[in-house]
Amino acid sequence: MSHYEKIWWLADGKLGGMPKPPVEDIAQLKASGLGAIASFLEGRDNLAEYEEHGIEYFWSPVVDDEAPSLEQVKDFINFVDQTLEDGLSLAVHCKGGNGRAGTMLAAYYISKGKSAEEVLQFMRAINPRAVATKTQEEFLSQLVFD
Repeated sequence: MSHYEKIWWLADGKLGGMPKPPVEDIAQLKASGLGAIASFLEGRDNLAEYEEHGIEYFWSPVVDDEAPSLEQVKDFINFVDQTLEDGLSLAVHCKGGNGRAGTMLAAYYISKGKSAEEVLQFMRAINPRAVATKTQEEFLSQLVFD
């Protein structure tokens, strides 16, 4: 298995964030062991190429620099849980791999019982630009799961 250097991993090579991968990198992503991608771009990027390479795909558009809806977060959490249960690694991306991707990754960890503050501290130790805007930070600080 090779290594794809643009992913910032949070969970031992199983869950991480990255910028939108160029089409020419998709074969390398698959060869590196990546099994799934979640995208929060406003457009459906590279879907045919992900399918061609056997990479599972989740897409839920979020406006750049904004926060997702609670429904989007819950759908993403279900996808992450299923992907990890299936033994696949997952990379989450938006355009730059920091704001929307970081917000969704943080929301996932908050759903597992972590506080927004500890999640942001943990993530920013790995990627200092994770969760890019005050709007996204405020969304996470108010996020509550049943």
